[in-house]
Amino acid sequence: NISNILRRRKILSNIVVQDNFLPYTDFKVLQNKIISSHFPWYLTAVIGPDSGPNVIPDLFFKTENYNLVHTVYGQNRIYSDLYHEFTPLFDAMNLFSIFRLKINLNPRKDKQVVQGFHVDVPNAPKDNLTSIFYMNTNNGYTAFEDGTKTKSVENRLVTFPTSTRHATAINNCDALYRCVVNINWFRHEN
Repeated sequence: NISNILRRRKILSNIVVQDNFLPYTDFKVLQNKIISSHFPWYLTAVIGPDSGPNVIPDLFFKTENYNLVHTVYGQNRIYSDLYHEFTPLFDAMNLFSIFRLKINLNPRKDKQVVQGFHVDVPNAPKDNLTSIFYMNTNNGYTAFEDGTKTKSVENRLVTFPTSTRHATAINNCDALYRCVVNINWFRHEN
């Protein structure tokens, strides 16, 4: 019901934070599939202040500026069998159309590192949204250029316009990693 939704939602400027977004059992099913020794991860350079089309990835790997990624959907194509496991999340988001879905895993660092500010989809349509769904709790966070920070808390969904510049802050606590699902999408209008 609407009162439950309003209790779960915090609005920070144009950033919407929703805690305990999925029912516990739905969240645990998804979390257990992703956080598994059998889950395929792919090494990639992260976005930094010197990122651009001519960045040499080996430079990032040598400086430990990397993360692990699993692309689920992009370029109008399903890349992963995991896609259909996201149905409960899509339904809860009132998702109409998806542009991209990928899962990021950042290993813990000795000191907290904030990666470069960026937008996920440059030149995205005005009504395109970005959501970050946090798979584990740690002391990392998502930073926004206006100074807003949203902590990494499992089963939290943060949604904002895709044009909003944001950055990842890697954890340096007891958690071995920071894992998030990144979704670029359009809302279904009722």
